[in-house]
Amino acid sequence: MTVSLTWFHGERTVSAFTDAHLNELMGLIAQLSPNRRFANLRAFRSQFERVLGQSYVLVARLSKRLEEPGTIIGLAILVPAYKLTGFEGHVEDMVVHQDFRGQRLGRNLMEELLRYANEHLRMQTLHLTSKPDNPKRAAARALYAKLGFTERGGLFTMPLA
Repeated sequence: MTVSLTWFHGERTVSAFTDAHLNELMGLIAQLSPNRRFANLRAFRSQFERVLGQSYVLVARLSKRLEEPGTIIGLAILVPAYKLTGFEGHVEDMVVHQDFRGQRLGRNLMEELLRYANEHLRMQTLHLTSKPDNPKRAAARALYAKLGFTERGGLFTMPLA
């Protein structure tokens, strides 16, 4: 089995996702935010299309061969923010499917996200939030610290080169 990481950006890229892929993404979001529900697949597709138009979406897929589309098992979204103080990114919806946690996939997603933000987008700073009182996020919070993010009250920040 092969895990591949692929970037998507631009609302037209939603056409690269089959209904099965969109269902897999909805399942990941349900694992991350159990209270977040979409009325139907069409509503999710519409929301995902908006996200793709404004953000950079990193998807992890598991397949038998690299050239196959595979099953989506991980997701991270990088939202750009242009400010007078600089160009920043916010990491949103970082999630690994529960059956694949503990296998370094979260680390691989975050390392690729950091590389892309730094080398391709030339962002100056990255931010993300993770609630300190949520025990289900303990492993993710430990990962962010290991990668070099500093934390203040659930807000993680990392300056980029």
